[in-house]
Amino acid sequence: MGMQRWFTVAVLALAVSACSDADESSLCPAFDDFVTAAAALPGDDDLGAADAAADEVGAIRAAADQLAAADDGRHQATLQALTTSLDDLERTLRSFEPDLDAATWRPLVFDSVDDVVDAFAALDEALAQECGDGD
Repeated sequence: MGMQRWFTVAVLALAVSACSDADESSLCPAFDDFVTAAAALPGDDDLGAADAAADEVGAIRAAADQLAAADDGRHQATLQALTTSLDDLERTLRSFEPDLDAATWRPLVFDSVDDVVDAFAALDEALAQECGDGD
């Protein structure tokens, strides 16, 4: 499974448990918006130039900022880890030539994507406690 598709699947799978009862917290709708932004990443077959991928990561980062604003500091460390990993991924993508083809840059960002997925998993675990697990 490719990098972007794997990230999208990981985000959607983790989101199933978190924030299943959005009426309990304003944090949960913000988390849903974050998941929606992450799910909008193009699939492996649609990956383009490095600058376009960086723009996509920037959009996810903006959704993470909204999530942090809704959080009111309750999960500050976990959200900071997520935003740091997103910033690192975006910075790495922007370090490439803007029109660099995905076939070239994709293998170079696997570690950064793994960091984002790990940070998201930690956030999902924390939000499962906040929003309920739907059981």
